[in-house]
Amino acid sequence: MSDSSPFKYVFWGLVILVVMSMMGVGFMFGCRTPMCGGVPFARAFPLFPMYLVAGLYVGVVGLLVHRDASRRGLDPWMWATVAAFVPYLIGVIIYLVVSRSRAGATCSNCGQTLRTDFKVCPHCGHARELLCEKCQKPMASEWKVCPYCGHSPAA
Repeated sequence: MSDSSPFKYVFWGLVILVVMSMMGVGFMFGCRTPMCGGVPFARAFPLFPMYLVAGLYVGVVGLLVHRDASRRGLDPWMWATVAAFVPYLIGVIIYLVVSRSRAGATCSNCGQTLRTDFKVCPHCGHARELLCEKCQKPMASEWKVCPYCGHSPAA
């Protein structure tokens, strides 16, 4: 899923756009000559520490969210883009709320994380929930009687 996502190109396009705009601002305010001849680096890029922190933030948040979204079966490039480029950590908060609300239990057979709407584990094919023998509706393992038809499963 991660290789075919159009958000892969959106993510890298935004990275390039932000880097180029930061470089333009640095040259515009720090360089008064055509080639910055003899101008110290700190004067050519007065905001370099801020650029470095912003780059590290995008890299670390993008990588962590990409890995977590891949593991959870979500579109990793879309969520990396949202988490890294929506300001004031709002993108990270949105990702955490959405990804955690979609996560369910783990598969009792293989231990992979399953979403709440999955009936069968997509990794090993193991049925996630028990079905009533009579009406085939989902039942919890701790129930003694099916609430839909009243059938009592054999213990």
